[in-house]
Amino acid sequence: MKKLNAALIAILLAAASAQAQIVFTNLANDWSGWIGVYNSATDTQRVAQQFTTGNAGYILLAINPYFQDVTGSPADGFTMELFSDSGGLPDAFLSSLDGPASPVAGFGNAYATPGGYEVAANTTYWWVASTLSLSNVTNFSIYQTSDLTATSPAGWTGGKSAADSGTGWILDETASTQFSMDATVPEPSTWALFGLGALGILMGLRRKKTA
Repeated sequence: MKKLNAALIAILLAAASAQAQIVFTNLANDWSGWIGVYNSATDTQRVAQQFTTGNAGYILLAINPYFQDVTGSPADGFTMELFSDSGGLPDAFLSSLDGPASPVAGFGNAYATPGGYEVAANTTYWWVASTLSLSNVTNFSIYQTSDLTATSPAGWTGGKSAADSGTGWILDETASTQFSMDATVPEPSTWALFGLGALGILMGLRRKKTA
């Protein structure tokens, strides 16, 4: 009985660990510069970052950009959104990302998909940061890296970034912003794992009673 209880606990822990994980990060890469997101009509108004999922679908939970600096007063109105990809550029709006309108420098500003957003396998998406709602001149600088590799147990990859100053997207294929992403496996997969384990334990209990 003790062994079976221990097995049940192990399965519960495995199911919990399957529910949330860092599916992508390039924060360990050396930074090569930064890109500023301004509200000025003559500077970058939006910054976009490409990423591609691995061989399985996930529920995207949050995107965590690495801010180099935040200047301006008041420094608010920062927003992030999720877009689809078309022809290697951001295309259709998919979801807003809830997070601090007044981010601080460093890592720790999480922008979450409301209720989670299911991303398809082997599909390219973009997250887009903007300050279009601001009326004052504010700069939100996000670190960049020329090292386009990343750590991803889920097989996700990063890619090129892009900037828009009001006249259209301009790609930068030599640098990526620095960020991480949190996701979870879709709920049916998690509960299937738990269900199979629980079934095995119940069968073990039944064999013990009939022995």
